[in-house]
Amino acid sequence: MSFKAIIFDLDGTLLNTLNDIVRSLNEVLKCHGFPIHSFDEYKYFVGNGAKTLIDRAVPKDTESFEKEKMLDEYLKYYGEHQCDDTCVYEGMRELLQDLNEADISISVLSNKPHNSTVQVIDHYYKGIKFDCVYGQRSGIPIKPDKTAAIMISESIHIPPSEIVFVGDSNVDIETAINSGMFPVGALWGFRTKDELLRYGAKKLVLHPKEILDIFCDKEATR
Repeated sequence: MSFKAIIFDLDGTLLNTLNDIVRSLNEVLKCHGFPIHSFDEYKYFVGNGAKTLIDRAVPKDTESFEKEKMLDEYLKYYGEHQCDDTCVYEGMRELLQDLNEADISISVLSNKPHNSTVQVIDHYYKGIKFDCVYGQRSGIPIKPDKTAAIMISESIHIPPSEIVFVGDSNVDIETAINSGMFPVGALWGFRTKDELLRYGAKKLVLHPKEILDIFCDKEATR
């Protein structure tokens, strides 16, 4: 198998965004008189988009209108603070530079709102060439639905079977499998090795530099 492209998840894969997410939503929760949550809890709240993030963080009996209000408040607050404490994972920029130099297509597919996805990529990965950067967009199903991943495949004119999909959660592994792409689990992210294997990751990587081996060594994909 010869791979020609790679799609990365964002939160927990390309960037450690948890500090800014936790602080932003906990501020909103406090303003509404709701309990706040720990970092470990948020690792399992994130991954399915901002609306689901709110649903998981608020008490079960919270009215729909209040959740909608909190979603707006969270998006506004996070938009103003999304680059406060977010950081690039060690070795990731170097990997992306190597992929660029090897003429391997790089894209991003996130369930984070599209504007935030584009903004943080522009901020933290200036100078890196991405072919597609997609966040959650109106009218397009979020991961693990395959729609957006297939749109990237069609946009870059590379079939799914020649694309590596890297992410840190079950959502990303399911997206890769649903799309017919090669699923790789990132162990530096928010979820566990057991989860990634349970949902069908075909390879696990401990450090970004190991991803390049997938494109260089046929044994790495077996």
